[in-house]
Amino acid sequence: MDAVEEGASWVGRRAPELVCAGKWLNSEPLSLEGLAQARKIVLLEFLSYSCVNCIRTFSALDRWWGQYKDVGLVIIGIHTPEFEFEKDAENLRQALEKCGLRIPVMQDNDYLTWKAFANRYWPRKFLLDKEGNVVYDRVGEGHYEETERKIRELLGLRREPTKETGKGEPLAATAGTEGRPLTGELYVGYARGLIGNIEGFEPDEEIEYATPEYREDEIVYVKGRWMSRAQYMHHSRDTPGKEDYACVRFYGRSVNGVLAPAHGQAFTLQVEIGGKPLGLKQAGKDVKYDACGRSFVEVREARMYELVSGNNPLDWHDLKLISDSREYCLYSLTFGI
Repeated sequence: MDAVEEGASWVGRRAPELVCAGKWLNSEPLSLEGLAQARKIVLLEFLSYSCVNCIRTFSALDRWWGQYKDVGLVIIGIHTPEFEFEKDAENLRQALEKCGLRIPVMQDNDYLTWKAFANRYWPRKFLLDKEGNVVYDRVGEGHYEETERKIRELLGLRREPTKETGKGEPLAATAGTEGRPLTGELYVGYARGLIGNIEGFEPDEEIEYATPEYREDEIVYVKGRWMSRAQYMHHSRDTPGKEDYACVRFYGRSVNGVLAPAHGQAFTLQVEIGGKPLGLKQAGKDVKYDACGRSFVEVREARMYELVSGNNPLDWHDLKLISDSREYCLYSLTFGI
């Protein structure tokens, strides 16, 4: 079989076999050859449990699993980790349980299946017919009704799916007013990220970062003592007050942050917009309030946290994430509407 260029469509080609690097969750090990012999329709979904774009597909995947698994559909999540902490099978198990995702999931910790499919996207769907050939290849979120129609066609179910299955179709990730794109995903580790401070990165070294005097839009800045790591920035000291922070001026409504405790000890992260605590309508689902009315999230595990909700006005906003703990690790920020 001719090699497929990275990111190119697989439609019309036979799918390569799955290569598990880790464990299977919610299922015994499966193979595409065995499923083809059993004449099953297979939906493969490349995903990462801390990726907001993937998380938004979970409800559709779980709904299809419940509706069609008994009439010939097998859905397999191929979990290719975006960050090192996602390689831990127990972290993944807890994330699937929290999200209520019941489909079989295979760990692809060494990117072997990812590379076999020449993939470069989270999420990405491949729909296979009963012979194991790819008949549908879809990158990104959305297109749920289109995907379900193709599933039903392959299963021989001709009646249209119910209208409610199309709910949750996300708005375009780049949509804004007058064509202004939302701020894109921001990584802060030195391997593929960026911080705006004049001190820059010193890989795996601690630096005392001064208060940034000038800040560009859509770039993360930090203040205090931090250590730069390949995938994240680590606030590497305890402070008597909450004078150290990460901040960014972004365009959008909602904010999600991938956060983790450095040594497994929970810490609190104060969240502010425009120098003030979040209003009740602004607060993401992970936000709580203390007795003084300050908005914060309690970071107990490595995952994505919803910081600011979509009820925030679509505009430019100054986000500040403050903590006094040496447990504070920031991986990335994503923005939406």
